[in-house]
Amino acid sequence: MSSLPTPRCGCSSWSWLTNTRTHRVKVGATTVSEYAYLGTSSVVGTELPQPDVFSRRWTGASTYGELDRFNRPVTWTWTKDLSTDVPFYDVDVAYDENGNITRTEDNVHTAGAAGSGNGLFDVAYTMDGVGRGRLTQALEGHWGGSAITVAKRDENWALEHTGNWEFFRQDSNGLFDV
Repeated sequence: MSSLPTPRCGCSSWSWLTNTRTHRVKVGATTVSEYAYLGTSSVVGTELPQPDVFSRRWTGASTYGELDRFNRPVTWTWTKDLSTDVPFYDVDVAYDENGNITRTEDNVHTAGAAGSGNGLFDVAYTMDGVGRGRLTQALEGHWGGSAITVAKRDENWALEHTGNWEFFRQDSNGLFDV
């Protein structure tokens, strides 16, 4: 492991395992972040000691339950490290056969849970017919198991072949009166 003082970022040192992976970042003697890796480049753990929060892809000693067989996250969590850990960000992610994200489902702000919000933070994505994301819709609301049942926001956009925006439309009130 090597370290290097880096005054440009305000950090006193970065420690890395190889030339491409940062392991630890310090400001003075205080560690502000630590990272764990799977293989050569997949970040599977982030520890932020100052606010005592962490995000980990593993669910056991050698089990990566938050990753699918292609090492894509199927659950993304951030947890406050307390005597009883409390997740403050917990989202399930679904993919189509082309690897495009088709749905994100919020597990923190769910409908019916006391004090947790209105349950309208799930998003269903629809791609164009060839899976390039050229014509896309993002419908935000409550995921009812097979579709968004209570819509809060609707976005539609198209990209040119070079990836630039061709058009964008957003309906922010869910009334679809745009």
